[in-house]
Amino acid sequence: MKKFEKNTVVFVAPQKQRHGPVPVPYSATVVRVGSIYGYIEKAGTERPFYLWNGKSYHKDTNARANGFGFDVYASEQEYLKETHERSESYRLAKRLRHCQINLPAEAVAAIHAVLDEHNVES
Repeated sequence: MKKFEKNTVVFVAPQKQRHGPVPVPYSATVVRVGSIYGYIEKAGTERPFYLWNGKSYHKDTNARANGFGFDVYASEQEYLKETHERSESYRLAKRLRHCQINLPAEAVAAIHAVLDEHNVES
């Protein structure tokens, strides 16, 4: 569970809408904290997010899927780290999916060992 307290400055990463421009991440202040939700203020309104994962909350469950959501991070460094880890994971998946060469048996065994260690199934 992430720790967010009132008046804490957080880093907010808006989601990209399907046909819209790439949104710019920004800093915001947590204005209120409840037992389940925290709230940041943007454009004069309080926008709720889940305290346990930092993802935005919307009454319309399609809002996040349509790109109207946002993610709250404790700092810009945390955001950059998670973004880098996600892109590296996608890069590995793409490389393995499009692998056209014959890897040595030792390399295949090593890859399987790492995936087994982290309980990754196909």
